[in-house]
Amino acid sequence: MDESESPSWKGHGFTLLVFGGIVVLCSIFFVLGMLVGRNQGQRIAENAAANEGTRKTAAQPLPDTKGLEFFNRTTEPIPDDTLQPRPTPPTTAEGSVPAPAAPPEPEPPAFKEPVPDKPYVQILATKDQKAADRERTKVQSKGFRVLILVPKPDDKDPWYRVRVGPYDTKAEATMAMQELQSQGYADASLK
Repeated sequence: MDESESPSWKGHGFTLLVFGGIVVLCSIFFVLGMLVGRNQGQRIAENAAANEGTRKTAAQPLPDTKGLEFFNRTTEPIPDDTLQPRPTPPTTAEGSVPAPAAPPEPEPPAFKEPVPDKPYVQILATKDQKAADRERTKVQSKGFRVLILVPKPDDKDPWYRVRVGPYDTKAEATMAMQELQSQGYADASLK
């Protein structure tokens, strides 16, 4: 064999050093894993042995407890007087069963009189009472508290003012006004 054909390790000293270091590190981690695993295994075995003693006492039935009686109850005959036929629903003159009445939807609280010294948002002022009522219902359905300021009977020029509130602070009223303006009430203003 030629010297040029034989394997040479002359330029690979650093590579051998790195390879040897990797082997040593792997060996160290293997030994550490074995030690940790053995300690945990012993701890698990000790806990299992300790729980075995308590498990045996817990599995034994207590002397004052009643046994299971479900099977006995299912095989006993049922008395005839306990079974009742379903009551028949009332019928109309045409013979059909009327639909059950739907429960009324709760309305958000409405105030009859404004609370003094509290800010409000006015969304509408109109002379038409029906338009004011429609607007109040529409805004209440959006979750706002609404009141209508009704004109006095002796007013010559009656205005129905639809207001949202009251709010504790002017900042809360301003936020509500901005929300109402974003929902189409461009003329909403603080009062």
